[in-house]
Amino acid sequence: MSGHDEVAFSAATQPDELTYDVVDLLLTAASRTSAAIAAWLIDLELTPVLANALWQLDPDRAAPSMRSLAVSLRCDPSTVTLLVDKLERRGLARRTAVVGNRRVKLVALTPEGRRVRRELVEAATYAAPTARLSRYEHATLRDLLAKSLNEPTQDSAPGSGCVHEEASAAAASTAQNPWPSSAPAPAHMSPSWQG
Repeated sequence: MSGHDEVAFSAATQPDELTYDVVDLLLTAASRTSAAIAAWLIDLELTPVLANALWQLDPDRAAPSMRSLAVSLRCDPSTVTLLVDKLERRGLARRTAVVGNRRVKLVALTPEGRRVRRELVEAATYAAPTARLSRYEHATLRDLLAKSLNEPTQDSAPGSGCVHEEASAAAASTAQNPWPSSAPAPAHMSPSWQG
C-alpha cells in the first residue's frame, strides 16, 4: 500500500467526532453502571457473568432454550450449561424439556430467581447514570438505542417516532424528580448512591 493509499484509508476509517462521542458515552455509561452495581452483586452473591445470565431470563418473556440463551450471552453452549448449573444449584432457575423434543431444554426462573432478578433490575435501574433522566428522556433514549440496534420497542408501532404523547406529559411532571418513578429508591440502596 502506498503512502497516499494509507492516508486515504486512514481518513476513510476515522469516525466522525459526534459518533465517537456517542460510543464513548455509551461505554462510559456501561462502565459506571457496572461499577455502581458491583456491591449489590456481592450482596446477591452473583458474579457479573451470572448476573448477565439472570438478566437474560426475563420472566415477562417466553423461557429461552439453552441454545438461544447462549446466543443472547454471546458464549458457547457448554458455558451456558455451566452457568445454568450454577443458577440451578442456587435455586434461581430450572431446566425443563420441550414437549415433543426432549433434547431441547428451556430455562426458566424459579420464584427465588424472580426475586433475585427483581433486586438486580432495581440495582441496575437506580444505580445507572441514566436514572436521573426524566421518563420522556428515558423513552427517547430507549427508542434511539433500539433504532440503532434495529430492535423494536414494546410501545413503538411501525412508523412511530421517538416522541410519545404520554412521554411529553410525563416529562413535565417528572422534571423535578430525577428518579425514573415516584417510588423511593430500594431500601438496600446505600445513601451515597442517592441523588
